[in-house]
Amino acid sequence: MNEGHSPDDIDAAYSNYVRWVESDNVKNKMGLASWLVDENGFTRNNDEVKAKRAAAEMRGSAAQAANPSTAGEFDPTDYRKKCQAVNMIDDDAEYRVQFAEQSDDEYLRRLAALIRAEKPVTLGNGMVDDRLSRRPSYVILWSQTNKKEHRRDYVLWAFKRLQTEGKVV
Repeated sequence: MNEGHSPDDIDAAYSNYVRWVESDNVKNKMGLASWLVDENGFTRNNDEVKAKRAAAEMRGSAAQAANPSTAGEFDPTDYRKKCQAVNMIDDDAEYRVQFAEQSDDEYLRRLAALIRAEKPVTLGNGMVDDRLSRRPSYVILWSQTNKKEHRRDYVLWAFKRLQTEGKVV
């Protein structure tokens, strides 16, 4: 789920895996099947897992309704739409650098300053490319903002930015 897969995607992958195992196409049957083994060593039924997950989500939504301060704090489907909107940006280097400049993380702020200080890249044909995404340290910033500790913050920040610019509704 940290990599952006929904519970339904995981369920579908598991169901596909089970079909492969039952058809004897998988030589090593360990691994993926052990995901759904409970603490007592009994293999869970995929339907039971879905039912337990649905019950947990119902409890979570009831808790949010009871505590309005956390209501609407994180909705996976809404977050997925925001991710898709942010990923539609053609060249989001400027967004990432601005996010890093405003971040609480000192390392990200130093990376942003380094990117701004780097000179534009001169291409082989003699043309000068001043896009931030061409600068060597931008690759490091891109990987840092895609790490799970920064990814959600970046997506929410960039989505809010796109809303203020009128690029998404």
